[in-house]
Amino acid sequence: GTLTGTVTANADVTGANVRGRVTDATSGQPVADAHVEIRARGNEGFLAGRGAQTDGAGNFAMESVAAGSYTATVEKSGYGSDTKDLTVSSSDADLQFKISPTSGVTLRVIDARDQRLLMANVHIVDAMGRDIDPPFFRPGSPEPLKLSLSPGTYRITVGAMGYASRTISVTAPAEQIVALTPGGTLVIRSK
Repeated sequence: GTLTGTVTANADVTGANVRGRVTDATSGQPVADAHVEIRARGNEGFLAGRGAQTDGAGNFAMESVAAGSYTATVEKSGYGSDTKDLTVSSSDADLQFKISPTSGVTLRVIDARDQRLLMANVHIVDAMGRDIDPPFFRPGSPEPLKLSLSPGTYRITVGAMGYASRTISVTAPAEQIVALTPGGTLVIRSK
């Protein structure tokens, strides 16, 4: 019957189980409901993403992960994220993540001339040169940007429409004011 066919097909899938645990770096307690995601490194990265949630004991598992190189990231609201490079072969992989409760980085992006808050966008690179794209609330009106980042040093490029972008180095946790001046194609004539 069809059932047997399905079972046999699944048995042929090569891949390993990726499992692990997420704990609080400060208390050592397990972190429940954290989101763990692995992405294949390379061009087809966005196709090959897999995600899992941790259970009450901080454990997660993903089955039949194809062999290859991945970047694994764990995120949970109110915590910094943790990113690890992962190589999956035929044997099971075990990942131990530690994340810290964090206020992360708060950026107040302002106009250098009159100090009003701007609607800004950010691009973040960690100390290892990896792109970080933390989930953050994009408000409909200008307000400080709260970024969930683990303690560490980051390069953050801050931009806003009609302004010249700036790249700053920030060590999290931190609160920082970034003043932008109008730029781009605008010609500023001094009076």
